[in-house]
Amino acid sequence: MFKIYIVFFALFSSVFYAVGQNDVHVDTLKIKQIGQKEGLIQLNVKALVQDSLDYLWLATEDGLHRYNSADFKVYNNNPLDSLSIPEDHARDLYIANDTLFIASNSKGIFGLKLSTDKFIELSKNVEVLNTNTSYKIRPLGEKVLLFSFRNAFMIFNRENKTLKTKNLPKSKIENYVQDVYALNTDNYILATTASGLLNYNMKSGVISNFKMLDDSSHNAIFIKNSTMYIGTDIGFYSYDLQTNKTNIIINNDGVNCFYTGQNNRILIGADSGAYTYFIKKQNLVKHVFVDQNHMSFTPIEINDIKGDNEGNLWFATDGEGLFHFNSYREKFKTLKLKIPGFSASKKISSFQFLPLKDSTLLIGSTVGIIKYNFKTQKFKQYQNYRDELIYTLIKDFNGTIWAGGFTTGLLKYNSETDRFLEVKGANNGISNRDVIQITPRSKTELLVATWSGGLYMYNIETNTFSEYRINNKPLNRARTSFVDSKNNLWLGTDEGVFKINKNGQTQKLTAADENDKKLSSNRVFGIAEDAKGNMWFGTSVGLTKLNIMTLNTTIYYKQKGLPNDFIYTVIADDKDNIWVSTNYGISVLNTDNNTFTNYTQNDGLQNNEFNGKAGFKDRNGTFYFGGIDGINIFRPTTIKTSPFLPKVHIESIELFNTDINRNELYSNNMVFNSDENVLTFNYRAINFINSDKVDYAYYMEGFDESWRPITKNNNITYTNLNPGNYTFKVKATNANGMWSPHEDTMQLTIVPPWYQTTLFNIVILLFLLGLIFGFYYYKTYRLNQEKHLLEKTVTARTKEVQAKNDALNEAYKVSISQRENIKFLMRELQHRVKNNLQIVSSLLNIQSRLIQDDLAHEALQVAKNRILAIAFVEDALKLDSKTIEIKTFTINLCNNILEALGESEQLKFRMQYQIKPFELHNLNTTVYGLILNELITNISKHAFSTFSEANLVTVTCSENNNVLTLIVNDNGKGYTETDTKSNSMGLDLVRDMVTQVDGSITIESHFGTKNIINIPLKNV
Repeated sequence: MFKIYIVFFALFSSVFYAVGQNDVHVDTLKIKQIGQKEGLIQLNVKALVQDSLDYLWLATEDGLHRYNSADFKVYNNNPLDSLSIPEDHARDLYIANDTLFIASNSKGIFGLKLSTDKFIELSKNVEVLNTNTSYKIRPLGEKVLLFSFRNAFMIFNRENKTLKTKNLPKSKIENYVQDVYALNTDNYILATTASGLLNYNMKSGVISNFKMLDDSSHNAIFIKNSTMYIGTDIGFYSYDLQTNKTNIIINNDGVNCFYTGQNNRILIGADSGAYTYFIKKQNLVKHVFVDQNHMSFTPIEINDIKGDNEGNLWFATDGEGLFHFNSYREKFKTLKLKIPGFSASKKISSFQFLPLKDSTLLIGSTVGIIKYNFKTQKFKQYQNYRDELIYTLIKDFNGTIWAGGFTTGLLKYNSETDRFLEVKGANNGISNRDVIQITPRSKTELLVATWSGGLYMYNIETNTFSEYRINNKPLNRARTSFVDSKNNLWLGTDEGVFKINKNGQTQKLTAADENDKKLSSNRVFGIAEDAKGNMWFGTSVGLTKLNIMTLNTTIYYKQKGLPNDFIYTVIADDKDNIWVSTNYGISVLNTDNNTFTNYTQNDGLQNNEFNGKAGFKDRNGTFYFGGIDGINIFRPTTIKTSPFLPKVHIESIELFNTDINRNELYSNNMVFNSDENVLTFNYRAINFINSDKVDYAYYMEGFDESWRPITKNNNITYTNLNPGNYTFKVKATNANGMWSPHEDTMQLTIVPPWYQTTLFNIVILLFLLGLIFGFYYYKTYRLNQEKHLLEKTVTARTKEVQAKNDALNEAYKVSISQRENIKFLMRELQHRVKNNLQIVSSLLNIQSRLIQDDLAHEALQVAKNRILAIAFVEDALKLDSKTIEIKTFTINLCNNILEALGESEQLKFRMQYQIKPFELHNLNTTVYGLILNELITNISKHAFSTFSEANLVTVTCSENNNVLTLIVNDNGKGYTETDTKSNSMGLDLVRDMVTQVDGSITIESHFGTKNIINIPLKNV
């Protein structure tokens, strides 16, 4: 189950010292110390246990703690709260099914029901003294527990909840059971503080002596292959059950506990620390604990050790809290730079590296050039330039080593004297002695970059420097260079990236270029090329990829998964993954799926802060990354990541930012009222390795459309949830970004207010139906009552109505008779008016014949025509009708006017009508007839001189939007108002009549005369 530890133990360097008669290997365990920063109130941890949800429980002298891999939930006694934990000082823990059993200092044994989060009392027995002081809880088979007390123990049957007390042998000192191990089905070996090892027979209840290894407390016991292993306050023993031979393995170091979850190994917790005993090899390993800050804990008392099947080991310490170890945690080894004469606490920063064939490594550092020998594991500092920062180290095509740094100039290594000496040019040197990059260009030339003096080409044969310009300009701070697979030279500067091809032609890439072709920043610190020929640039503001085919760029920022935007070095591994060092660890980009995996100091890195140029890949594929506190040397393929995926749990729910305290961890259904709709969900993935790297995703089914974006936040608040049913889901990754299949869900019901419930709606519906039926019944009853009353009334009234009806019929007959008389009188009156008009017309006609004056004759003739027009209108209208059919009426009227005109003179024109049949109501026909008479008479007198077939008068009549439009149009001579001003009585009469009916008249005289008259029918 813990095979992973075998690999871990094999990696450590070892020294030896004697414990008893055995040689002991000393190995370092890189652990994470968990203490008050994470919320552990008291650092004396006495016991550990892990539950089925993967939470770790800690017994301390000041409360019970539950650890979720990030922080603690603490159970403390509150004297004012009877539901709080009965006792703060806990000594031991044991979990069976749903109950956490707790051995306390003064309240005996009590339990915590995990599913209800309630404490229960178990061991109080007034007949047995000292049952308030308890020590250990150990299982005796599957159904029975042993509770250890002072000078006695209790057997607790978990099925029938019975307690049986057994006394231990009397002794001068306090005696209690420390550990139990099954010898067979009925017999159990008890390790006690004053009686050594005892045998307890479950069937008979008999306690007998078994073995006393020494006079001290016997604390731990384990049996493997007929050999019993015992830990006491003096040491660690093996006892052969067949030969009764005893062997002491650890002497003079008190053993407190065993952890036997590893195959053929016993992990031992002792007063001075921890050991591992390998049963088959019969050898012992002493462990020294070192935390992530390189702090060593030795000696350290270990009270308890627990582990799980995911490689986690926890050590309960006295005074230093909880230690956690997992072999997957430390993915990197750190080589710390240790120079004779320098304090070990002083940090030495490293920059460029140069591995040599003799298993040595040259290192540019803040204290000059350092050589490290991998075989002897020793450092050597070159004495000249020991106070300068060496920034660059290279080997040219001739095998010569060159170096440069700030104020050093160009340095050349002399193998005979084993020294680095500054190169002085034969004719002149370089203007700035801050050398930051050296790039071999051929066997005879080096390109030397300075901080502020530009670039120089150094000729090795002639020992001369010549200024090297880019686009005829000096270039400063070309701090990094790279020669790609096509022999192009790339320079990274503060002005962007410069590409120089074999012909010397230069291209420039900057942050000011087009959006899809720009750098993330002009300050470039690292350059690399992948297997596809794409170029990668590390800048002060992220990582930039240049697609060499399209020349488009892709930019990666912190928001896209990088831990930090400041990129120092860029290296491509053999699988085309891109490794970068930053100001917050190392990150690797998987170019297949564009995701980052980030590593920090918690993974074993020298520090989170790295340095510029401190990145190198040798011919064997080994990576070197340096920073402010050492060097990490590794091969990417050897980095092992944990394959285990965490469980995620919804730990609590807050209502309006206040815990609801309903033990949400063990519940999957919650109900809230309608006004309780602002909910915060707190969740946590139980991931003991770098829990800060865990990513979460959540989804509220019934509210969210899909899973929300990935986040590192372990809580989310939903506001204004409407009444209804919801399902909150959450999932998580491990520290490597792998999504766990374990999801946690919570069913939510927001109960609608009483007036929105189904029951209320049903009651309202029934009430409304009752009202309707009641109203209907009431109305029916009232109608029946009224019907009977009405029938009586109708009968009486019918007689009255009948009488009145008879009277009305009689009056109607009289009115009909009177109406006929009136009609007769009106017809007689109309006939007499017509006759009178005819008489007047005849008199005017006779008079006109006797008058010789033409004007008078004409005036009489016009007057006659007007009277005839009125007479026609009166004759055309029916007495009892107010409606006329306009087409027939107009044509007949015009024919009558023409007939009258024909009696006195010959007509000079033809008539044409453009009238559609339609009826009009309440038209002033007299005015309408007089208007037509005046217009036609005027045309007859003035429009034409002689008759011609071409002479035409057109009468048009139409109705639109309640307006009657009459158009009389001729194609005669035409006239203007000036022409007729002296003789315009007819036109004046027409205007007056048009005005009388609120109408309008328009006269157009172009190729004839067109009279347009509009009469509003609403005003007629």
